[in-house]
Amino acid sequence: MQVVNISKSYDGNFDRFEKISNSIQEILKKLGLTKNESKVYAYLSKNGPTKAKIISQNQEIPRTQTYHLLNESQNQIFLFII
Repeated sequence: MQVVNISKSYDGNFDRFEKISNSIQEILKKLGLTKNESKVYAYLSKNGPTKAKIISQNQEIPRTQTYHLLNESQNQIFLFII
């Protein structure tokens, strides 16, 4: 498995970062994460630690499902960070 480091650029190029984020989500889905798991991971990688309620609102995932995704997938999703 190849490790990819992505850092957020503050040059105002929001569209470019969004394209990268979408690419990350596609890669994560190919690695076995569900669409919503990959959305949560990409959101956290972009915004850092955030409350589940905020993730739910911004990613349009039901709040209860967001809590479930974070609890059940905690070990799987965050292994990609290392």
